[in-house]
Amino acid sequence: MVRPVSRTVGLMALCALTACASANQLYPGAKRPPEQVATLKMVTNGAITNINGRELEGRHYALLPGDYGITFRYIVQADEIHPSWPTRETYTCLTRLQLEAGGEYEIERMKFRTQFDRQSRRQIAGVNRVDFVADLELRRLDHDGKVASVDTIVCEE
Repeated sequence: MVRPVSRTVGLMALCALTACASANQLYPGAKRPPEQVATLKMVTNGAITNINGRELEGRHYALLPGDYGITFRYIVQADEIHPSWPTRETYTCLTRLQLEAGGEYEIERMKFRTQFDRQSRRQIAGVNRVDFVADLELRRLDHDGKVASVDTIVCEE
């Protein structure tokens, strides 16, 4: 016997598909064709929180081509750092990105590692702490959704 999908589940699926397909427009005026705008999407666990001083909380935006100051946060489950750590950590990255017309860009966190090679341990409030760093990438996709280029995102300190 086939059971019907509940309305709630069906609506949730439709909303999820719609949210994935459309970017929040961050430029004035009417919606422009894809070849005139750049889209920026957070595909790792986190959110874009600021673009050129405008406070935001989202994952997918349509912008005019140009140079942007972008702030985003990404979340790392603590067991990615060490199996016995029970919490998660949130990190913030401020960077500058040059986005081109027609470009579809994705922010992705690749791997997570300690900074032992650079700083080892440091004292913070009397507690030894190991600093960690994530490898962050900006991927530009081609028209088929395949990765056309990859650049390392450098976070300002």
